[in-house]
Amino acid sequence: MKDENKIDRKIKILVHADSPRVSTGFGRIAQGIFNYLAKTGKYEIDIFGVNDLGFLDPDPEKYPYRILPAMIPGIQGDFYGRIRFINIIRGADRNFFTPPWDIIFTLNDPFIFEEPVLTPEIGMMDALKDLQALYKKDLAPEAHFKTVSYWPVDSSLKENWITHAIGLPDYSVAYTNYGKAEIEKTNNKMEKPMKLNLDVIYHGTDVKSFFPISDEEKREFKKKFFRKAKIDTDRTYIVGMVARNQMRKDIPRAMKIFKEFQKRRPDSMLYIHAKENDVWGSLGEYARNLNLELGKDWIFPGNFNENVGYPTDALNKIYNVMDVQLHTTQGEGWGNC
Repeated sequence: MKDENKIDRKIKILVHADSPRVSTGFGRIAQGIFNYLAKTGKYEIDIFGVNDLGFLDPDPEKYPYRILPAMIPGIQGDFYGRIRFINIIRGADRNFFTPPWDIIFTLNDPFIFEEPVLTPEIGMMDALKDLQALYKKDLAPEAHFKTVSYWPVDSSLKENWITHAIGLPDYSVAYTNYGKAEIEKTNNKMEKPMKLNLDVIYHGTDVKSFFPISDEEKREFKKKFFRKAKIDTDRTYIVGMVARNQMRKDIPRAMKIFKEFQKRRPDSMLYIHAKENDVWGSLGEYARNLNLELGKDWIFPGNFNENVGYPTDALNKIYNVMDVQLHTTQGEGWGNC
């Protein structure tokens, strides 16, 4: 006898995350999760893609799902498209994605989804929770959905990040045990702790995109990539750091560590894969305070855009030419490879 509760169709997922077509950390994570799920043949996936400019032709082999850019080209507004996302779930934007979905999945910082954007008190996760309750009350089961959120944790959390973001999904997942512990620590300090359905799932490793290259390829890439540096690319020891220029990554401390290392290995250079002037200030100013000369002692990529990043094949070569990688962090750190 057929099980009436068994789903005999593909499970539909709507995702709010960085587009898998962009070379950001969140984009790498999204691609890793949803490429795998799509290849099982069990899911139909729609991705509301942050940072996607919309001019890249979709490749069904590389991106086996539909992608809608979060921002409409040429229109100023919310960079993350949070109101538009809620309207899509409500069925008010049927020209692109049409409800219903079985699962609504989100991936971003809790303060992005906690921020009030619909009203002075209501953020995206609040609205999503309200919609979920309304659909359960007034609509047929076919319109009901579960919510799943994957949360990065870089530091101690604020209570409103729990009450208006992390504590609202049916399933909240942290990247690491550190992240889970920080979430629980903040929740337990609250006057009314929330009941959290919290788990940990580590990132995987994409061995198809990140792998060793030959010594000859390393030499050629070093010469081209560091052509403006005042170093002997065949001899200089490369200390590399791939990290956003934000407080949580503590790049000034990495520079200080490198300065001490350089006393023992003078023929070395620090490569920082980040924007020179970002939310944590000017890397050039930090370097000057430590008497690190640009192009000789340290270097960074020119015209770097943290929202776009580098193509995966280029990043793989960058990792390969590092003799050692250096990571400093004031909270959770993770190499998205």
